[in-house]
Amino acid sequence: MIFSIAGQIRRLRPTVLISFSDHISTLTAIARFWLGVKSKFYIVEGNFLSLSLPNVRFFILRKLFINVFYKTATKIIVLTKAQKEDLILNFKIPSGLISIVNNWISPVFSKSVDKIKQLDKEIDILYVGRLERQKNLFVFIDIINIIKHKFPNIRAVILGNGSLKYDLLKYAERNNISGNLSFVRFTNDPAKYYSMSKIFLNTSLYE
Repeated sequence: MIFSIAGQIRRLRPTVLISFSDHISTLTAIARFWLGVKSKFYIVEGNFLSLSLPNVRFFILRKLFINVFYKTATKIIVLTKAQKEDLILNFKIPSGLISIVNNWISPVFSKSVDKIKQLDKEIDILYVGRLERQKNLFVFIDIINIIKHKFPNIRAVILGNGSLKYDLLKYAERNNISGNLSFVRFTNDPAKYYSMSKIFLNTSLYE
C-alpha cells in the first residue's frame, strides 16, 4: 500500500495531504518523508487510539508508527479533549501539534431539524450509526431486553447499516424482543428519528 500512496503523491504533487485512519496516516507520513515532499500534512483522528488499537492486528507495530510518524504531521485534528489527552499521555505527541475540532453537523440535518415540528415521542430508545462490532450493539439489545421486563411495550429503533445486521436480527429474535425493536436502513436525513425519540443510547466500545 505504501508504494501506491507514494505513487499517487509523486503523480499528483499535492500541496496538502489529509488522512483519516492511523495505518493510512503513518504510511502517508513514511511516503512523504521518503519522497522528500514539503506538502502540508493533516491527520484527522476519529478514534480513541489507546482503546481501539489493542483490538487490531499488529497493535505494537502500529503504536510504534504512531509514536514516531504522527509527530511529522503539520497538525493532528481530534474530536474531543479526551482524545487529545490520550495522544499526549500514551503516544507522546506534543500538545501544540494537536487541535480539537468538535464533530460537525450536516447542513442538511440542521435544516431538517429547523423544519420538523415537535413530533410525538413514539420511539423510547434510539441508536444511529454503523452496525459493526465496535458499536457493541448486542449489549444494546441486552439493555432493551432488561427494560422490557419492567416496561413490556418499550419501543426501540436501530437506525443504520453494517455487516452485523443479520446477527443482530437473530439475536433480537432469540431474546424475544423482535416486537419491541425495529431495524431501519440508514438515511442521510435522520432528524425525524431523533425528534421522535426520548433517549439516544450509544453502547460503543470506543469512538
